Amino acid sequence: MFSPQSLSFDGPLMISVCSDNQFNYTRAADLGYRNQVNYLSGQMNNRSFLSWTGQTENVSLREFVKFIYRGTQGTNFNVLPHLTGNLTGNIMDKFLIPYGLCQTFEGKLPSYMAIGMRDTDAFSYNIFISDPAAATTFQLPYSLLSGDRVLVKQSEIGSWAEYKIKITENIVETNDGTCVDYPNGWHKSYSDCIDAELQDKMMPVLGCTVPWMSDVNTCPRPVPRLAEHTPLIKWISNISLVSWGNIEYRSEFCLPPCLVLSFHANRAPSVTSAKKDSAIGLYFQEQIEIKKIVLAYDATSLLVEVGSCLGLWLGLSVLGLFDTCTIFLAKIKWGATGYFKRRDVKGAQHNSIQRLSI
Repeated sequence: MFSPQSLSFDGPLMISVCSDNQFNYTRAADLGYRNQVNYLSGQMNNRSFLSWTGQTENVSLREFVKFIYRGTQGTNFNVLPHLTGNLTGNIMDKFLIPYGLCQTFEGKLPSYMAIGMRDTDAFSYNIFISDPAAATTFQLPYSLLSGDRVLVKQSEIGSWAEYKIKITENIVETNDGTCVDYPNGWHKSYSDCIDAELQDKMMPVLGCTVPWMSDVNTCPRPVPRLAEHTPLIKWISNISLVSWGNIEYRSEFCLPPCLVLSFHANRAPSVTSAKKDSAIGLYFQEQIEIKKIVLAYDATSLLVEVGSCLGLWLGLSVLGLFDTCTIFLAKIKWGATGYFKRRDVKGAQHNSIQRLSI
């Protein structure tokens, strides 16, 4: 159900700008990777090893990724001081599948933000607005962004577009074990829970974790490839493949947060300019809508309702059986009475005929 109330929002959000066409196939091939899926799953052309940093040792993922991914260059996060005041937060490069290196702002947002992008070799720029509480280390909660796609195509370079962003706070209060409030007794966040799950899954098999999936116990050097690695390689490959459809990683053990933010974007007509730069204007509604999901029936109410229905049905069944028996007995009685009456009439007629004969 929807709550009629609306509140001013001042919580942290995350905005990521991810350009297409980042993976450099030529450089990757020189380092032993046939394509992006092979790189993400650590499968080198030399099938003797699994590695996410080529055949080198002690190279950080950040250094290696910046070499084979072009990244999202020339992105500027700005505010208009006369409208919004200061921008409070951090800007960083994040590796997010399926795109690669994305420039990401995380912090408290003003009511209006302008994002500028220079003319580069990117086919398009994808802008994602998301709730950090629902994101993982390597992927955004794409399903929580609806409406018009926030996008700048290469054909639109030199244009200005504005989007009006509506924020909805989704609260699940069903208490049915489908979500959890973070932090809890085990994990400080949903992302932290996912990281622990990945550690449990990869450490016993690899002895380290895939660098782009986790920041803890990452594989610092090539790992000798064994037959027992095959199921894990297939699992990682599948995660990277389905991410191209913006299909999010589904945890086997971690429940999603009971409170998440979703975003709906409406685009205004673009304005073309003579410049080679493009810009996106994001206008955030200060009032947010609150959507609560509650159980219409809890277990006790359901049992009461079922019991009442069963009682009613059984009561009707007993009454129906009683009526049926009454009608049946009445028919038997009516049939017997009619039979004896007919016998009496026939007997009287027979006696009359005999007296006439005499």
